[in-house]
Amino acid sequence: MHGLRESKKRQTRDALARCALELCVESGVEAVTVAAIADRAGVSRRTFFNYFSSKEEAVLGGDAARAQRLAELLAARPDDEPVWDAVRGAWAQLLADHGEPQRDWLARARLVRSNPSLMGQQRATYAEMETRLVTEVARRTGQDADALSCHVLVAIAVAAVRVAINHWIDVSSDVGLADRVDQALSLVAGAADPTSKPHAPTG
Repeated sequence: MHGLRESKKRQTRDALARCALELCVESGVEAVTVAAIADRAGVSRRTFFNYFSSKEEAVLGGDAARAQRLAELLAARPDDEPVWDAVRGAWAQLLADHGEPQRDWLARARLVRSNPSLMGQQRATYAEMETRLVTEVARRTGQDADALSCHVLVAIAVAAVRVAINHWIDVSSDVGLADRVDQALSLVAGAADPTSKPHAPTG
């Protein structure tokens, strides 16, 4: 029963995020209201606020869920795996599992670029992601979460992924998002963690 309830909650959250994205693409972020998002998703405004605090958070709703999932995937990697390889593997698994069409990634990224309110919300989500990852990197390496090396490693990873996503959006190519992210993480592997296994970039 608990599993069914959680599944329904996840479906409702996903539906709200999808409807928020669709409406903002159609009408522009400023023109969209919480009521319109709730109506399209077939729920009440009260239900909307059970999941998101604003329309901006709803548009980027998948980002927060992905941040949590990424930390979980990193924690599930083998403890004896070099930390950078574990981070890289967690990102690869996340992008393989998320199931969101690439066109939705593109639509969301373009909205963020053109809307300061979404940029601010995304920065907050990335900061939360970094905090979660630093905690897990510190655990894996036996260091305190305040250790500079943990923060630098995570900052390099997040920056590389962000650059990869922007490059994927801007540069016409047959390379998919997951491959582009893996290429970026491979390029900075030596700087981030000298113990990581060398991987040749694929493009």
